[in-house]
Amino acid sequence: MTFDTDITQNVLSEIEKKQPSDFETDVLRVFLNEGDAVLMPYMYGEPQFNGDLVDGSKLWSLVYEKVPGYYLGRSEIEVLQTHSKDIGDVIGENATLIDLGPGSRKSVEEKTLPLISAFRNPQGYIPIDVCKKYVDDSIEAIRENFPGLFFDGICSDFYQCHGLNGLLQKPVAFFSGSTVGNIPEHKGSQANAIAKLSLLHKMLGPNGMLIITQDTNQDEASLRAAYHNPVVEEFT
Repeated sequence: MTFDTDITQNVLSEIEKKQPSDFETDVLRVFLNEGDAVLMPYMYGEPQFNGDLVDGSKLWSLVYEKVPGYYLGRSEIEVLQTHSKDIGDVIGENATLIDLGPGSRKSVEEKTLPLISAFRNPQGYIPIDVCKKYVDDSIEAIRENFPGLFFDGICSDFYQCHGLNGLLQKPVAFFSGSTVGNIPEHKGSQANAIAKLSLLHKMLGPNGMLIITQDTNQDEASLRAAYHNPVVEEFT
């Protein structure tokens, strides 16, 4: 199987063709209640200048690794480690895993690694995250176990990565962490979530597959324990 040797350049060139966007513009669009406006990528970023208080990637790692009541990560680990073989059987052979927002190295080792280990003859691994450290750490974690794979990392909002379409024979996107639940509803509807998922469909193309996890817990006590604590509140 052959790969485009500069997938990152293809994706970033597609992003550059879009309407330029910055934080001020995106904030304004949120207040104007424009349907596709979202600020979540900024929350997971890294400091951009001296004194910048935005360090969401570090805070999110603390949430995932240190908050006792945050059950979501543990539940995903259990599901993926228990059912990875079943998922691998459905995926089949020669897939390239696209990790949408992989998070910390610990998260990749506990969730992504068991998943790609169940693939039959995996071809490549491409993490996409707004945090460059997450991208680099993800590649390092997978490369240590699969040195023969094709690797490329993209530091970007994955909803903008349409340039991947057609570059991979069998792309499989891993959309974990209930990230789809972070998509804001527009005017009380689910239209925005559907629009964002449509962008992922466009990115993957007709031969792509999507592995998605979503928290369906409705127990108030466990939800409060997971989300109402000082670490999560500082992050949000």
